[in-house]
Amino acid sequence: MSIDRLILKVLVSVLFAWGSVALADVPVAASDADSEEVECFPRNQSELPSPPKGGVPVSAEAKPPSVSDCPPLSPARIKLVEDWRRPAQQIQPLSQPKGDAPIPIGTKVKLTLLPSEKVTLVVQEEELKTVKYAGLLTFRTGKAGGYRILSDPYMWFELVPANALDQTATAGKSDKRLKCYGIMRNIVFELAADTRYWFQISGSPDADIELQILPPE
Repeated sequence: MSIDRLILKVLVSVLFAWGSVALADVPVAASDADSEEVECFPRNQSELPSPPKGGVPVSAEAKPPSVSDCPPLSPARIKLVEDWRRPAQQIQPLSQPKGDAPIPIGTKVKLTLLPSEKVTLVVQEEELKTVKYAGLLTFRTGKAGGYRILSDPYMWFELVPANALDQTATAGKSDKRLKCYGIMRNIVFELAADTRYWFQISGSPDADIELQILPPE
């Protein structure tokens, strides 16, 4: 075998090995189902967990970050993050469960919550009602299914049917990857069709917040 052919064979082997290692370092986007976990916090916990360190928000160009910044997302989740970055609609929450403060489903909204001691909650949270900020909103579902709620800070959510104030919707799963994209809480609630709900917010660390309700996927 000639020297030239030997050198070429060695170079091909090295390049092939290097390419295999480089490909192995690129994370593959997990399926949305694989990245869902049940949100479960003690109900007597007055302080919600702090957001993870090192989270990187989506860039101003509304493009998903590189794989070195945040976990990769499916196309459906990328669209969710891009929609979240759109301008929010201002609405005013209520301080007691009377009247109406509708939040449109599918539209991100911003609101200024009230000091918790000034809010009469639908579902009393003894550990939270005298701390942080709170407020009440209303909305009506369309079809039955899993409605996902997104928010920028950590806070407590309670969804209560207006015609059954002794009942609350059970919190379901959360996509843990979205915290890296500036969405600190995202929880799916299984809700009934064509039902008016009270949306109770309590224990928020911030008065000015943004949130969004997404319809069933």
